[in-house]
Amino acid sequence: MNKTIPIFPCKSLEEVVVFYEALGFDVTYMQSVPYGYAAVKHRIGEVSFTRQKNYEKEKSINGAYILVEDVESVYSEFIANLKKVYGKVFRSGEPRITKISTNKEDIRFNLVDPAGNYLIIGQKKEREGRGNPHSTGTSTIEKRFYSAYTLAHSKNDYRTAYKIIEGLTGKKEEMSQILYAKLLILKLEIEFNLERAAELNETLAEINAINLNRSAFERLIEEKQRLQELLEDISS
Repeated sequence: MNKTIPIFPCKSLEEVVVFYEALGFDVTYMQSVPYGYAAVKHRIGEVSFTRQKNYEKEKSINGAYILVEDVESVYSEFIANLKKVYGKVFRSGEPRITKISTNKEDIRFNLVDPAGNYLIIGQKKEREGRGNPHSTGTSTIEKRFYSAYTLAHSKNDYRTAYKIIEGLTGKKEEMSQILYAKLLILKLEIEFNLERAAELNETLAEINAINLNRSAFERLIEEKQRLQELLEDISS
């Protein structure tokens, strides 16, 4: 069976190994001489690291996509393990783990380790009816919203996504209740990741003021889950 194992750079082997162990990976190899090298393994795959003295994680563009069959199970496992070891889940900075998002091609979450290396863990979509928030839409407003959604969840480009969202918040009357609710939840998530406390509180108050009818609320499957996770993160 063919297999690809990414080898990521880092400045401290111990730092990245401890983090991956916290996630639930097993350390399969570790050496300090003649050069620093470590390897970790999980049921979803293997990752190796090489120590580089002058490595700068701020300039990191290293990444890998790991295709799995049970992305929600992997995500739940990682979250539970992080809470057990650290007492919290890291949502910003390095390390961090994003929430699950549904995109056009897959369902995924992103993981950034302490060295700035980027793992996308995804599952190909085989079923419809999970809310499919990545629908391209027909109106200009819908298309701009889904562009912001993609930038935030596929690229972690929260600042560009936020600029788009800010340009849409004044167009409430031109949106359906469902689209406006999606927009506010995405706005809240981005404000949390950008640590904009004042704006976050205003958005949260607006979300609480929304009065969706039952049929509309039941269509926001993924958004309800994301909002619940956000509220837990905000209160922690």
